[in-house]
Amino acid sequence: MKKNEEGSLARLQAAFAQLQTSVDGERGRLEADITKLEAERERLRREVDEIGTIRREWGALIKLNVGGRTFTTSKTTLTRYDDSLLGRMFSGRHDLANDEEGRVFIDRNGELFEHVLDFLREGTAWVAPDDATLMLRLEKEFDYFQLPFNVESLAASPSLALVPVQTGGGRVEREPTALFVVGGRNDEGSLTLGVVERYDPVANRWVSVGNLPASRNSAAAVALQDHVFVMGGLSADTSSVGFFDPSALGQASATTELAGWRALEGLSTVRNGLAGVALGGRIYALGGHNNAIYLSSVERFDARTNLWERVAEMTTPRYALAAVVLGGRIYAIGGHSGTAPLASVEVYDPATDQWSTGVVPDMPTARYYLAAAVLHGRIYVLGGFGEACQAAVECYDPATNAWTTVAPMSTPKYALAAASVGGKLYALGGFDDTTTFATAERYDPATNAWSRMADMPTAKYALASVAW
Repeated sequence: MKKNEEGSLARLQAAFAQLQTSVDGERGRLEADITKLEAERERLRREVDEIGTIRREWGALIKLNVGGRTFTTSKTTLTRYDDSLLGRMFSGRHDLANDEEGRVFIDRNGELFEHVLDFLREGTAWVAPDDATLMLRLEKEFDYFQLPFNVESLAASPSLALVPVQTGGGRVEREPTALFVVGGRNDEGSLTLGVVERYDPVANRWVSVGNLPASRNSAAAVALQDHVFVMGGLSADTSSVGFFDPSALGQASATTELAGWRALEGLSTVRNGLAGVALGGRIYALGGHNNAIYLSSVERFDARTNLWERVAEMTTPRYALAAVVLGGRIYAIGGHSGTAPLASVEVYDPATDQWSTGVVPDMPTARYYLAAAVLHGRIYVLGGFGEACQAAVECYDPATNAWTTVAPMSTPKYALAAASVGGKLYALGGFDDTTTFATAERYDPATNAWSRMADMPTAKYALASVAW
């Protein structure tokens, strides 16, 4: 009997010990869970505190005294562009001057700052004033505060009265869908041409849309605000400038005067063999020849004032050069200095009004009467004349700061034109000292191959082209 009792007690003790172990294990797990929950609660508390701090900091009203005018706004608005002067001022890293009433003092024009503040509040919905003089003052004020001033509206110029557009950086650029070629020369009849032709890359079809009021070759053409501007060249007046609206043009005889042509203030000097680009709502005319000397001068047209103004000269005279815009800067490529063909490239920064050399390495091939276009963020240069007529095509990639040679055109040619549309590069017309070409070739960077497209209606060289 006693032995049975001892056995039962032992079993009970073993069961109790097992239960105790189980309870201790569960207690340990619960304590670990409690510790984790406490840590999570503490983390959430800190996050809530941080969010509260951020909300208080960013939502706090800030009073400003700008040139004697009081403004009330938020830190969120003032730091909309964190790399701007205002963004840095109100980042919390700097001590700011206050007036007697505790307002942050900024010694600038209060009337202009009202527009600056509206821009910061409204972003791309901001509508720029249509006063040309005020716009010029605002541009300088935006520059002072290091804010983007991407207003390209030509509507502010009473002399142009072009199509209204969104401003303040809100304008959405239309992707080009067509090519236009303007003027040129055909030696078979020793003719300088005024014909304007349009190419539809989808239909692979050319049509004539009219004739310029004055024929010209070795001119420049640029697209800006849905219009095409034509300047300079060899004609009856080699400093003249005008523009037309491509959307208003239908098919027309090459002898029919171009509809809607409007003349602008002429260049300050005669220029043929110049290059032209559009940047920041302005048109630039670079280099060329004035029938006496090779030019290094550059001038730009501001539609807000309807005036040409001189900007910094290129470091080298360049005739029959090419020029493109990439990354907000102008690249002047090749050309002839009056002494020799050039392989060099110089780069213009409109923010500093300075040209830089050595930023881009020389092209592998020195050439003038070349053509150039930008495609997928790279610069392509085509053809031209150096030691001989060129078929070579070279590509500059700013990511590697290097030139590479890609597939050549089917035929060496110079005084050709180039443009990019629909992700393809087009080489148009040209001359090889024997033949004036009507050909259009298309380059596909995906296959590194050229294809022959429909010929232009008129064979020509020293033509200008533009994607629109």
